[in-house]
Amino acid sequence: MQVISLTENIEGETGWMMRALIGMFNEQSSRETSKHVQRTRIENAKQGYWNGGKPPIGYMSVPCEETFGDKTKKRLAEDPKWAPTVCLIFRLHREGDGEGHPLGAVGICDYLNRHGYKSRSGGLWHASTVHRILTNEAYVGRVYMNKVNTRTGVERARSEWVYSPAPPLVTEEEFEETQLRLRERCPDRQPPRTTTSDVMLGGIVHCRCCGSAMTAGTGTSRTGKVYSYSVCSGRANKGETACAEPQRVRREDLDERVLNAVAASVLTPERVKNLTNAVAERRRNGDGALAQELEGAKASLIQVDKELDRLVKAVLKGTLMESETVRRNQIDLENEKERLTSIIRLKSSKLKQGLMPIDKDQATQLAEKLRRNLMDAPPQVRRRYVQALVTRVDVGSDEIVIQGPDDAIAEASHPENGGLPPVQSSVREWRRGGDSNPRYP
Repeated sequence: MQVISLTENIEGETGWMMRALIGMFNEQSSRETSKHVQRTRIENAKQGYWNGGKPPIGYMSVPCEETFGDKTKKRLAEDPKWAPTVCLIFRLHREGDGEGHPLGAVGICDYLNRHGYKSRSGGLWHASTVHRILTNEAYVGRVYMNKVNTRTGVERARSEWVYSPAPPLVTEEEFEETQLRLRERCPDRQPPRTTTSDVMLGGIVHCRCCGSAMTAGTGTSRTGKVYSYSVCSGRANKGETACAEPQRVRREDLDERVLNAVAASVLTPERVKNLTNAVAERRRNGDGALAQELEGAKASLIQVDKELDRLVKAVLKGTLMESETVRRNQIDLENEKERLTSIIRLKSSKLKQGLMPIDKDQATQLAEKLRRNLMDAPPQVRRRYVQALVTRVDVGSDEIVIQGPDDAIAEASHPENGGLPPVQSSVREWRRGGDSNPRYP
């Protein structure tokens, strides 16, 4: 483009100055326009209107009754075509495909693709798309705008995000439980082989002599048949001095003994009734493991808040230079704060849920249902049941000691759980007496 002026000399040796000035004024004008547009978009979002663009899958933008000149405002509404798919994805992650085993992002993709569900682009579903859906707060009615700086492409601090309401597709509790499951199944915290394994006692069986975990081992008979064993990892990894009586048991035999012990000694009508009613009474009194976990999470949140506050003040005062390391620490603290906040919301909600005492007939039905599910379920579903009811199995030369939480059985009596124990707890409380601590020679 060539600029020609009748009054100013913008060519020749001095023309660069005038061109530079014109460019500067144009850039300033562009910045002012951008600032006004951004302010308008933020205010528009605060009032609950949609600024445009492609809405999250499951939503659609619809015109509002309000008009401003020749422009019609829009809001987000539930999309009848895609909202059921979003709800299905959350259900598959929470409950599984009908057999009781929750599915991960890849499993959900496989289910959707096998059953003919097409993505919004018309192709196959991808794990990253499913993960974005499972972590998007829009589906509980919290749509955030102004999240990314369009000039730099860097995500802004959460305090700068602009909240805009939307119709929720899942409940707050379902969403928080989904986030907790995603964190627990994260490869950084839980090895994928443990998450997807169908080994029933994986991660909870230990050698009673040295306390080491028991790992998988194999042996081959003279006929060439391969057998699976659980062996003491202390002896296997550290040598003979690590364990005086290393245990090595057939995995099938150990699984069968633990199943029979839980079914015969724990899942009896009398014990189910007593445990459920005891937990119900304890919750009414505000006591119990859940309340303790809630207080622990609150204490941890206070500590994280203090650390984050000290870090920010140190940077502002100049006693700590801002650097990539400081920024990473800040991000880690902010992520931990968000995680603890989610845990507190979820546990507070669960603590408020009423757990009603049950009578003998209800206890009989529940015990029978739990025993049936425990004994007849597919391997991965059975693993989930066992690891919800049992937190540790110690294998000795003359006995097997089984420990587990009483809350798991009590939670299974809640009508919303449908007889399915919740995620494994680390509280070991159903060992009330000798009969609740099954021992086998």
